[in-house]
Amino acid sequence: IADFNATVLNLFPSHVSWDWCKKGQGPSGRAASNVDWLEHTDEVLLTISHICSEFTRLLTLPTGSRARHRVFRFGKKQRATILSNSRKLHRSILEEMNFLTDKCEDLKQ
Repeated sequence: IADFNATVLNLFPSHVSWDWCKKGQGPSGRAASNVDWLEHTDEVLLTISHICSEFTRLLTLPTGSRARHRVFRFGKKQRATILSNSRKLHRSILEEMNFLTDKCEDLKQ
């Protein structure tokens, strides 16, 4: 959790303030880019917010590894529901991370 926290705390400021301009040349970096940086930053913030929300939901899912989840019919049904929700949350987090990766590519344009 600490690694996740540190990554998120560094990810957003990097999108807000990163500039790769080359000294001694004309306009480059953010100044020469035609990206709407305010919209870019808002999308990154919203994506990070979604990732944190999904991560919290994933960490607060009940466990499905007790004996009752393997032996009894009701427990098996609970386990299937928990696993289904876990897969959906993992998939959602992965999609949001892919979106952030695309936003990093926008910084390079």
